[in-house]
Amino acid sequence: MSDGAGHLLVAHGSTDGRWRAPFEELSRRLAARHPACPVVLSYLEKCLPDVPGALHELYQRGCRRIRVTPLFLSHGRHLERDLPDLLAHARRRYPDLFIVCEPALAERPDFLAALLAVLA
Repeated sequence: MSDGAGHLLVAHGSTDGRWRAPFEELSRRLAARHPACPVVLSYLEKCLPDVPGALHELYQRGCRRIRVTPLFLSHGRHLERDLPDLLAHARRRYPDLFIVCEPALAERPDFLAALLAVLA
C-alpha cells in the first residue's frame, strides 16, 4: 500500500514492443529508486494501460496524490488537449485525488542539461 503518493508516466504508445522497451525500463528503474511510491507507465494510444486505467490502478493502491510525467519531448496536441482532458475526467471521478502534471521534457532546464551532457 502507498503512503498516498503515486507517479504516473505517460508515453505516446505503439504496437511495436521495441518502441515501448525503453519506457518500460525507465519505469522499472524509477520504481526501484522509490519503492514506497508506486510508479505506473501508461500510454495515450495503441497499448495498455491507458491513462484512465493507470490512474484507477494508482487510486486502488491508495494513491491520492499523483505526479504525472509526460514522456514527450515537446508540446503538441496530446499535451495541450488529450492529457489535460483525461486528467480533468479523473479529477471528477475521484474528487479526493490531487494530480500534478509536469511539463513536456524539453521545457525542463534539468532535462535539457542532461540531454546536452549526453549529446556533447
